[in-house]
This record gives sequence, structure tokens and C-alpha cells, in this order.
Amino acid sequence: MIPTMINAALPVIIEVAEHTGFNRYNLRFGKKTLSTRSYTTLEVGEEYYANIGTQSGGVIGINTLTPRPKGAYLQGGASLLEELLANGDANEFRAKIKAALADTKDANEFRAYSQMLLALGEGVISVPFFYENRYALAQFKFENALKGEFYLLLGSFAPLLARFEDGAITRVATPYESFSKPLGEALGCEWAVAKIAPLWSEKKNFLDFEG
Repeated sequence: MIPTMINAALPVIIEVAEHTGFNRYNLRFGKKTLSTRSYTTLEVGEEYYANIGTQSGGVIGINTLTPRPKGAYLQGGASLLEELLANGDANEFRAKIKAALADTKDANEFRAYSQMLLALGEGVISVPFFYENRYALAQFKFENALKGEFYLLLGSFAPLLARFEDGAITRVATPYESFSKPLGEALGCEWAVAKIAPLWSEKKNFLDFEG
């Protein structure tokens, strides 16, 4: 039974499988398909984060749908991120991105490297990668050597924005209390529920390889 599969402790990812009628959609959740009504227009084929759980009478409730971001990524982006975190040399990072951009193999890589350089130009270190068969993104913005914030989109977890100072995380925020609260308590820091966006994003139609 579906109700026994649902853990409402954390937001989950659902996929819009089909638009079946006015305000009605089939949503794919794991290996199950649920039929529901949404007064917010949903895009077929897109993934969304959502709170999902059973209500009184066994009714399945789905709420707080948040689109899961997607974009160009690097197959080796996770290794690049690990290297960056290990040595922390932004100048070396920039040099590697410029060299890689000159030797890109396809449009996806070219877009990803170009976005990384554009983000660096605005003071944001951005690394798009592939994790658990999904687009992932890590971004950092420093106010000084020891203080700043980072954005993380990883796997099935909802995106988060965190502030850090002197090597410690001081605040975390996500779109869901069910994620923000336990994360903040585990880290021993302030937590909040907020709409989360990347620290840098490409301006619409700036790089267009379609058509």
C-alpha cells in the first residue's frame, strides 16, 4: 500500500507524468503513480520537490511543490569540486576552467564551463556536476577569507543555502521546515524556511545553443 511507503519527515521528488485534465495530473512518486489536483500549473516531464504524506482517512496529501532546478553539468564536476575544496585556490580553479573551455567536447560542456567563468566574474564559485543521475550544483560566495555563504543542490535533497564564518556553519535555510529544522539542529546553528535560489544563475537566453 502507498501510505506505508511514505515518510513525511523529508520532502521527496516527484515527476509530473501526465496532465489528465483541468487542474489534474498524474505524478510519479518512486515506482507509484498518484493522481492529484493542482491549482498551480505543472510542467509534464519536470521534477518537483514536495511534502507528501497521509492525512486523516488515508487521504494522500501533496503540498509545497518546488521545481527542481536543472542545467548544464560536468561529468567530472564532483572531482573538480573535491579538488577545489581541498586546495582552495580560486586562481588555479579559474585557470583550469579556461583551459577546459578551450578543449570542450560538446555543447553541454561548453555551456557549463562558460557559466562557471561568468559566475567567477561576479564573485561566485560555481561547480555543476552529476550526482545520483541528477543535475547537482555547488556554489560559494565569500565576503572575506573566513566568511560567506554557499548554495547546494544535491541528489534528492531540497536545495539549501548556508552561511559560514570561521569554519563553522552559522545558518541554514531550505524551502521546507521538515528539512531545515533537523539540519539546523544537527549542525547546531540557526535555521530558516525560505525560497532558495542559486547565488548565481545564467541570464535567460545569454547562451543559446538550440535552434
